[in-house]
This record gives sequence, structure tokens and C-alpha cells, in this order.
Amino acid sequence: MIVVLNNGKIIREAISKFPLLSKGTEKQLKQYSLYAGKTAIEWEELDEDISLRGLLKDQILHTIAA
Repeated sequence: MIVVLNNGKIIREAISKFPLLSKGTEKQLKQYSLYAGKTAIEWEELDEDISLRGLLKDQILHTIAA
């Protein structure tokens, strides 16, 4: 998954990290919506929600661990 922020920063995260998303079809993965002021992504059919805050937290933790 690639998320492009409005400041141009790019966040890359493996779909396999999210069990519900990894089981989704390409069609299901393309059916998402943004909410909470465009700071969260929802895949209603897959019952998955990911927040920008969570993605950024994971990026920071990954950077620290590296």
C-alpha cells in the first residue's frame, strides 16, 4: 500500500501487515473511502480501518529500530 500525504511524503506499508486487507481481492482493495478529515482509510466491505496516525507511528518505530 502506498499513501501519499499532502506534503509529498510517501508512506509504504505491506498489505500483508493487515490480515483483513491481505484477504481482499483487487476489486475490494480499490473500494476504499477517506474519513475523519481525510486522516483515515476505510474498506467497508473488508471491515478494515487504518488511521494516518497509526501509519506514521509504525513508520517512526520502524525508523528507530533500523
